[in-house]
Amino acid sequence: MVSADAAKLLDELLHVIRDLFHYPHAAILLADEAGKWLFLEASRGYRKPGGRAFQIAIGKEGITGWVAAHRKPLVVSDVRKDPRYIQGIAHGRSEIAVPLLIGRRLIGVLDVESEKVGAFSRRDLRILSLFATQAAVAIENARLYQECKEAKDRLQKLIESSSDAITTADNRGRLVFWSKGAEDIFGYKASEVLGQSAAPFYAKGREEARRIMGQLVRKGQVKNIEVDYLGKDGRKIFASLSASLLRDEHGEVTGSLGIIRDITEFRVLSQQLLQSERLATIGRLSTQIAHEIMNPLSSIKMNIRILSKRGELSSNDRRRLEIANFEIDHLQKILQDIFDYSRTLELNLSREDVNEVLEKSLLMVQDRLEEKQVSVTKRFARKLPRVPMDLVRMMQVFTNLSLNAIQAVNRGGKVTVTTRLDRNVHGRSVQVTLADDGKGISPAQRPSIFEPFYTTRSDGTGLGLTIVKKIVEQHDGRIEVKSQEGTGTEFTVFLPLGTKASGFNEIGKSRRQ
Repeated sequence: MVSADAAKLLDELLHVIRDLFHYPHAAILLADEAGKWLFLEASRGYRKPGGRAFQIAIGKEGITGWVAAHRKPLVVSDVRKDPRYIQGIAHGRSEIAVPLLIGRRLIGVLDVESEKVGAFSRRDLRILSLFATQAAVAIENARLYQECKEAKDRLQKLIESSSDAITTADNRGRLVFWSKGAEDIFGYKASEVLGQSAAPFYAKGREEARRIMGQLVRKGQVKNIEVDYLGKDGRKIFASLSASLLRDEHGEVTGSLGIIRDITEFRVLSQQLLQSERLATIGRLSTQIAHEIMNPLSSIKMNIRILSKRGELSSNDRRRLEIANFEIDHLQKILQDIFDYSRTLELNLSREDVNEVLEKSLLMVQDRLEEKQVSVTKRFARKLPRVPMDLVRMMQVFTNLSLNAIQAVNRGGKVTVTTRLDRNVHGRSVQVTLADDGKGISPAQRPSIFEPFYTTRSDGTGLGLTIVKKIVEQHDGRIEVKSQEGTGTEFTVFLPLGTKASGFNEIGKSRRQ
């Protein structure tokens, strides 16, 4: 079955035969790829004999079959005397058939019939042979065009269905092709970037673009090199780039092809995995050290208590012992934080009212609030559903965040505690936000605040927020921070309502060990 364009061409050829050469009964039969069959693809005045599809076995039947097999034209003056004849038109009496050839390769057969005996002369044979030569070229070109069009369509579909960004640029670095994958990754439509330089998309600017182009020119191609790009919204895109030079038929470079794969998610997951491994190592080491310190520290504390009971101590000596005892308590608190950080948490879950838990947590820090004259504004949503949580652990979370807020604000500062029901892609959860109007956290410090032993305070262990994050995540929740220097900081805890993803029994200990 030929394409619509090829069918139109064949029809035009038959028009020429009829109108220019005055052959009213003509047909074009094309050979299949295997060279075994001829198929009637276009005709004037022909009918399908016996009601079957007009196809002829090459070399086995029909005058056209003989012509196709021998690659020679044939004139039959009286088809009634030729046993090879297969009726093409009603009352057919003579037939002339000419092969359609490209070199020695068979394209098909041009067949003309007449209702008169001896209708065709040597002149007709010369005319149709010349016409067949030109027709074969036209048909072959139409076939090649159709194959190229189909190949282009397939390639276009492959490119458009690819999630990778596929781009091409000319010798001056101007973009000339921008795939749908590129639109999705970078956020720019093709109409916004075509004709523009590709350099601004590199996060490190033109120097990075020149460096990569230099590699490309020297090696002819680059494979899977990691490059940082910038999206339309300004976000950084971590990507893997493979590129090659484009050349014309003379081997001259005409541009470059780039395939860009977004590996941002992979990069983030890899960093999280490395961070988890690093934290696990720190946890194991810290636990070993803490165990080594705890026992002699307990012994020191016991002996200090014994010494403090002696009556002959001076007031200065007694004060020194009290300071030593206070510092030992501080050290024990640090060691307890290390144990809490390093050990697997066991959660005793029950469904609790978040607003009530916050009230209890704020009561725990009431003395600190009064000491710095900090005012607390409560914006609690009513009738919130109860959340599955370990009450003691979650009070530890909210108490720690409250203490951080108190320490961040100046005397007379403000802390706002807000609760609401949240619905997003993660599902339904209760959202708790603690905001202060303190000095805020600098952009340089922000990525490190949840890391173990990171602190900006001389009396801090650097484990408070690390433990907070661990507890929240153990509840299948998440914690986010927003901060601006000079304005304040806002911590938001999301606690899911369901236990589907948590792996917990609603009552009892966690199954996650």
